[in-house]
Parts: sequence; structure tokens; C-alpha cells
Amino acid sequence: MFESMIAGYVASKADKGVDKVVEKSFERLFEHILKNPWRFNSKKGEKLIRSLKEDGGYDNYVNGHIYENLKTKTIDGKDSLFVIDDIYYPLRFKNNNNESVLLENMIMTGEGCILNITGVAGNGKSTVMKKLLIETIRKGLRLPFFLELRTLEDNSIVEKLVEIINNCGVKADIDSVESALSSSRVILLLDGFDEISSGRRKVVYKEIELIKNKFKAPILISSRPHTEICTSTIAQEIKIQDLSPLDVFNLIDKRMGKFEAEKAKQILKSNNELLTSLVTPILVSLFCACYPNADIIPKTASDYYQRIFDILYEGHDLRKLFFSREKAFHDDSGLVKAIFCAFSFLSLKENKLTITHQEAIDFIDKSMNRCGYKPKSNDTSNFLQDIIKITGLIKEDGFKQYAFIHKSIQEYHAALFIKNSDDDAKKSINQSILNGLIDGSLKNINVSSFLFYIDKLNTIRNISIPLFESIGFSQEVDVEELTRKLVDDVLCHSRAGVVVHAQHEEALKPIKGNKAKVRKKEIFILRTDVVGERLVPLSPFISIDKDKTLRIADMIYTTMNSHVYLQYYVNKVGVNRENKDLDASNSLLAVEVVDHFGHYHKVFNLAMEIVSDLYLQYVEQKAMLESIKSTEDSFSGL
Repeated sequence: MFESMIAGYVASKADKGVDKVVEKSFERLFEHILKNPWRFNSKKGEKLIRSLKEDGGYDNYVNGHIYENLKTKTIDGKDSLFVIDDIYYPLRFKNNNNESVLLENMIMTGEGCILNITGVAGNGKSTVMKKLLIETIRKGLRLPFFLELRTLEDNSIVEKLVEIINNCGVKADIDSVESALSSSRVILLLDGFDEISSGRRKVVYKEIELIKNKFKAPILISSRPHTEICTSTIAQEIKIQDLSPLDVFNLIDKRMGKFEAEKAKQILKSNNELLTSLVTPILVSLFCACYPNADIIPKTASDYYQRIFDILYEGHDLRKLFFSREKAFHDDSGLVKAIFCAFSFLSLKENKLTITHQEAIDFIDKSMNRCGYKPKSNDTSNFLQDIIKITGLIKEDGFKQYAFIHKSIQEYHAALFIKNSDDDAKKSINQSILNGLIDGSLKNINVSSFLFYIDKLNTIRNISIPLFESIGFSQEVDVEELTRKLVDDVLCHSRAGVVVHAQHEEALKPIKGNKAKVRKKEIFILRTDVVGERLVPLSPFISIDKDKTLRIADMIYTTMNSHVYLQYYVNKVGVNRENKDLDASNSLLAVEVVDHFGHYHKVFNLAMEIVSDLYLQYVEQKAMLESIKSTEDSFSGL
């Protein structure tokens, strides 16, 4: 049975030499989780997992769930499908204390703990999650379930797990799945919290919180910065670090042939600006995809997004991976790119990173009409075929379902659509983005970053400056008073209380003649409910040192999470053991604690440094607009 379970994995990897440790790990995993008695309240879960092992669900679980989630595509790999070990490069991680964290230690996270792996677009979060999946199997301690959160749609996490297990041929229901989650023998890997639609994130966040507090299941999750899971305290943040030049060279060696890799590295060694801009794995992938095909090497990382479609669609591939591919949609490449940009915008507007076949056809039809092209028979399906087969920027993601190879590809081309739109449409879209940022929505934060780079003047005039001024910036503003207002808004409306972050059992040294006793140990942390943050939406339009933060709450709470401060909360309002919503009965306003410990001046100075820097950048952007305006008469008419 164990041999048949692993068969699909072995067959596809046989010519590369399968790591036999993986095969043995499946045996150890099920043996480990089933050999000892389960908790009384986990008996239904035990029966479910035994059924998964013994009732024919094995092969489907491994080949249909595990193995499918170990496969991935890369931009530079074109149509190739890779198993994660083939492409994974060891990244570096740090926690909020700036301490290094090893990937192999993440899978050992304790009962009821959540680790949130964060990184900017293209930092390799999904790849890390897939690597964590295979290492969890190799470790053989907990049964993993892997969910891409964007696929939840209107389902809950538990409902999705029920669906996964039922698809393995084993009958599951909500009770049995919840029982398994409460056993401490299952671990959840939840990829892409930021890819959940903004309207659903709070619902999913609440369920994650419930799974942590009620079932104590360990969870590994990934997200871009600034989402609800990142700004909460229910999870410990693990940050993916930028690539070093040595990392870049090693990745190129892994992705390219020896001769091409040496040439590529020589180009980078002679262009330090370009080398130091390749700080994420996706940018290295783009470099590997573009370099052999480009007569001009882009100078900065952002240049890749500008050129990637042209290079991949038009070819000129020295490696002949797609040089001779015939196109199904016969038209000018400029029109094809414009349609793809409109398609990216529509799908992003509808919060669709994964798209059904019918949705794709509808989006393409609307995009063609938007670009002044009246689609004829088969044009929409031919266009979709070309984007998938020739560019690889959209991949097949199940039966008649498609997904962008990476969300940043969708976001960049949506931004390019906005840039190239007519004045009325651009004004309407910019106003919508601005309104969202003013309201604190970070949905379009990455699109805004791309707009700031590719359409800087318009973005400064219509989004950045109005956003600054909505916060209170002006050329005459008293920076000290503005800082005080921003700090006080957060202090007077944000709350924190002590909650139980994790529990684990600790064996005590046995007294002679007696059995060893077990002591339950609890780990306490502050849970925060932050209100009044207004600076974070400025992040696409400003530069800030990596060791600085725009979040005033971070300035407050990162220095107030030690035993002394936690004890103060406990003495005042006790421990919020049921992790209820924070209110006056179980939490304290930030201002009460800051005043008690005399920290206001410290927080104010940290904020003042940031606000002063932002003021200078605001003034600089205003001066740019004034300078351009002063030349309008000279450049009007012809």
C-alpha cells in the first residue's frame, strides 16, 4: 500500500532519481500519527485519518492533493512543470526580533501556533510554502493539508478540507475534520492570505483565529505585508529576506545552462545597479527569461515588468524554446499587449487571480472591444491559447481554469492599462484607487507602486499628493502638531489585551518511585486591535529605510511585549483566555499603558522622525508639479 501511494510521485521523478527518504517518510508519517492513542475529543478525527490510510484514499491523497501541490511553474521555465525540490533555493528568514529562523524549524511550530511567512510581491512565498509541505512530509510528525486560499471562494477552510478529503474517496464531514484539527496531529499550510478578496479576508481571518484557539491546530500561512493577518498578533511573523548578490548568482546557476549562466553573471558583475535591484526570486526568473532573448538588458528591476510581455511574446529566443511557435491569434503585437493589459485590469478589478474558462473568454471579449478590435470567430479562444502557450504569463490551473503565473504580472499590466487609458477613464480609476487608500484599503497598493514608476507625474498629481493632503500634510503644516495628532489617533483608539498564544506540555523530572508528571505551559502575547493608522497607504509613493515602519502601532507595541508590560495588562484586566473581541473588560487602550510607563515621548520621537521625512518627500513632489506647471505656456500649442 505504501508503495502504491508513492507511485505517482516516483514515476514522474524516476529519471531524476527520487530521494528515497521521501518515500520512507510517508510510511513514518502515518505510523507516527496513528500509533499512539488519540485524545478523547479527537476520536472522529482518528477514524477519518485511518480511513484515509486504509480505505483507498491513500493514492488520491498523495497524488491528488500532496503531489499536485508540490508541482509549480516558473516564468523562465515556459511550459515545464517542476517538482519543488528541482527549483527551490534556500532563502533567508528573520523574525520580528531580527533573529534568523531556519525553514526546518518552522514545521516544528507548537500546538496552537501560527507562523506567518511574509514577503513582498515575488519574494517566493508560495515556493517556500511548497517547500514547507515536502519538509513536513519528510519530518513525518504531522499530516499536512495545503490550501491555496484564493481557491476558497465562498467556502470556509473547514469546508474546503472536507471537499479535499471527499475527493480522495474518503467520506468526511465538518465534525470529523474539526476533530482531526483538534488532535495536534494535523498541520495546515495556508498559502496566499493576500490573494483572498478584500471583502472575504475578515471572515477567513476569523476562522483562522477560531482554528487556532478552539482546535489548537498549528498553522503555517503566507501573505504579503499589511494584510489583516500581518497586523494582528495571533501569528508570529517570519519575514523573507532580500536576495544577496551571491544568492542571485546561485539562482542563475540553478536556472540556466553553464555557458549562459557565466555570461549572465558577467553582465551583472559589470552592472551593480542591476545586480542589487534583483532582490526577489521572481526578478531573477524574469532576468533568466529575458536575458537570452533581449538585445538590450534592462537597467533596473522595474524595467523587466515593462519588457517581459514583448520579449516573451515576440520571441527572438536564442535557446529556441519558443522561437518558432506559430501564433493562433494573428495581429499586431502592440494590440495583443493592449488586450492583455485590459484583460489584467478586468480580472484584477473582479478580484480574480484564478479564472474559469468562461470568465477568461468574457474578459478577453470585453478587452478586445475596449481596444477597438471587434472579435471574430475563435479570436477570443485563440488569444487565450497564445497567452498560455507562448508567453507563459497565464497557466492552466485545473480543468478549464487558468491563473496568472504571479499576481505581480497581473498588477503590473493592469497598471499599464490605467496609464494608457483615456483621460476620463484614467481620472475615474485614479479617484477610485485614491478613495480606497484614504479609507485604509491596501488592495491596490502594488498597482499603485507600479503606477508611481511607469506614470509618475500623473500618479503624483492625482493620487500621491491628494493622499498626503487627506492625512494632513501641506507646505505650511506644523510637522510636530501633525505628528502629535497621528500618534494620538492611534493611542486613543487602539486596544491590546493578553491572550494565550500557545500551549504545550512539559515533562517534569520524575520523583523516585513515581511516574513523571506533565506540566502544561502557556505562552502569552499581546493581541492588538489597531485603529487610526493613516500612513501605511503612502508606502507606494515614498522611500523609507528598511528598518523603519509607517505603522505607529509598531512603534508603540514592539517595545511593550516583554514580561513587565504583559504583567501590567494581566493585573489590570486579566487574561483573555477565550480570545474574545477586545473591549474595556479584557483590554486597555494604548494611551493608558503608554502614559503609565512614561513612553509617550519615545513613541512621539519615533513618529516625528518618520513624519518629518514624509513631509520632505511631500514638498519635493509638490515642487516637481510646480516646476512642470511653470513651463506650461512654453509647451502649449504648436
